[in-house]
Amino acid sequence: AELRPDPGRSSASRHSLLSRGFCQRMDKVYTYETVLAVGPKSTPRAAPRLRYDCDKSGLRNLSQRFVQLACDEATLRFITDGTARHWAAELAAEVLAALLQLCLTAADANLLCELGQMFVLSTEQAQILIDRAGGCGRGRLLDCGAGDGNVTAQLAALGFSEVACTEVSNSAAARLREHGWICRAEELPSFAASDEPFDLVSCLNVLCRAPRPLSLLRRLCELLPPGGLMLLAIVLPFQPVVLGRCRSSSAPLERFPHALLRARSFEEGVVAFTDHVLTPMGLTACAVTRVPYCCRGTLGAFYVLDDAVFVVRRAVS
Repeated sequence: AELRPDPGRSSASRHSLLSRGFCQRMDKVYTYETVLAVGPKSTPRAAPRLRYDCDKSGLRNLSQRFVQLACDEATLRFITDGTARHWAAELAAEVLAALLQLCLTAADANLLCELGQMFVLSTEQAQILIDRAGGCGRGRLLDCGAGDGNVTAQLAALGFSEVACTEVSNSAAARLREHGWICRAEELPSFAASDEPFDLVSCLNVLCRAPRPLSLLRRLCELLPPGGLMLLAIVLPFQPVVLGRCRSSSAPLERFPHALLRARSFEEGVVAFTDHVLTPMGLTACAVTRVPYCCRGTLGAFYVLDDAVFVVRRAVS
């Protein structure tokens, strides 16, 4: 079966504990789809509906900067690889993760149980967007909020000579270092602006979960050289919430502009984020696209959110 909430409405699947873990406190604020229904591997599964299109007329002066991507091999591989583990092992991991969430954050519990892997962009898709924005060097990459490293690995494959990450979770940071990447367990990156500049800074689906998102974005801007490139992703409609331990949640300490919070469509959200967040910080949107933000559930289940990805440049002066 394939579960598809009505457009514009929020809903949550209750068929698994992980749906409550991944979408913890999100079922009230996000519209998402549950695809690839639970069951043994022999159970027929529906293909997810992955959206890459938008109404370009609603993007106003950004319409010419919209890049139409499509589902590629890496995306399909991520989806199909989600059924590789035996359903009994997945169920045991799901139960353990639910118990761990009594004292840990959902992110830490899922990481320890190898659940909830996420996918935003493939290496090839990232290359298309960067090329559209005029390209960047292949020296240093900084990925803020790298999580389990799956998304970071797609960017690192572009050929950067050095990869640095930040992640508030100590356990996640330890996993990231196993890849040979520099990783600091901190909310705001403490890399010195006087160090060798980063050729690309990425912050994918972090602003909606950060306690001080605007301070974080300003700090990332400081780490970019004039004219430097940043890759940003936000889930739309934009509904920020900070997830804590024991399934707790709270509002961020810094509030985004009302125009972004009240935007209901993808197009309205893109325009509001550009006009009220990026532009005032001296960032120019060079390219924007729409991609499905995929998360693996258990027993073949998938969760898909609607992601807006921006490639922005810091002002030269």
